[in-house]
Amino acid sequence: MKKTITYNEVINLYNILLKTDSLPEKRINLHRYCDYIDFNELFQRFNGLKDMLSKVSFIKKEYDSMIEEEKTVYKISELELANRIEKLKLVKSIYDTYSNPYIRFDKMSKLFKNPSAMHKSYILLIRYGKDDPKLDEIRPILNNFDNYYRDFRESFKNETHKFVANAYIEEQEYVFDNYAHFIINEYLNDQKNCFLDDFLLYYNLSIENFNRIINHIKANNITLYYEYLVKKTENEKIGTIINKNNIEHIIYQIHNDEKFNVLDFIRLIPFKDNHNFSDEVYHFMVFNNVKDINTIMDFIKFHKLDQKDSFYIFDRTDLYGKSIIIDGSTI
Repeated sequence: MKKTITYNEVINLYNILLKTDSLPEKRINLHRYCDYIDFNELFQRFNGLKDMLSKVSFIKKEYDSMIEEEKTVYKISELELANRIEKLKLVKSIYDTYSNPYIRFDKMSKLFKNPSAMHKSYILLIRYGKDDPKLDEIRPILNNFDNYYRDFRESFKNETHKFVANAYIEEQEYVFDNYAHFIINEYLNDQKNCFLDDFLLYYNLSIENFNRIINHIKANNITLYYEYLVKKTENEKIGTIINKNNIEHIIYQIHNDEKFNVLDFIRLIPFKDNHNFSDEVYHFMVFNNVKDINTIMDFIKFHKLDQKDSFYIFDRTDLYGKSIIIDGSTI
């Protein structure tokens, strides 16, 4: 039996279909309002109301699409079923072809928005397709679906920048080009690590690999390379200001805080990873017009921080069971 739908009900249904991402909610409302609607009567009733005719046309399109999908047990059209079969074949091809986790993740992300979307696309095929001859060609892939899904989900759970940055870099041009562009764009967008050492530590990069990345970008994307140079110059200016302020703060603390000690000094002073620490600090102060250079240099000499092995990079395991005497106290 046909029924009518009011002006306000049309607007309400239109808004629901437009704003909600929940497919079950869409289906419930489409069946509720549209199963017994005479759409020809609706078009005649709103003839001349362009906005309402547009809304009715949208609702009819959504309803027709839903009915077409519900003709199959999988709630999708035959065309969509064919598309999903082909996509699942691509999944198998990705895992058969590439061992590198970054390439797999990169290509899987192009096929599926997220792991949840991947799971929803195939759960009904797995649940209801055991006796469907249309699925025979992908049945072995469906049987292995959980492994593909689990790997994609684990990769997706990791923060993307960490997953990519820590991925093993093969010599294939495709891999390194994507990796290099990722790192440079992270550098350009980084708002917290103005010091290169901090950036390299965060992304688990050596200076040698970073320089290799820079050279690759310079050869393959000159525009991006010049963006990098601008950012590098900005970071160096910011770093210089920060380092100068820290040194001037140290000078103030030495003169005014009786509790200020060598540990406070080491915490605040820049250039700690430099093998020529004392010379580096001295030349920085000279070139950046830091006043009272002698206060810093005298403090360095008094605490023997001008020795070549005063600062060096070590493995944290070297600390276990070790002790050191600083200002007469054993730590």
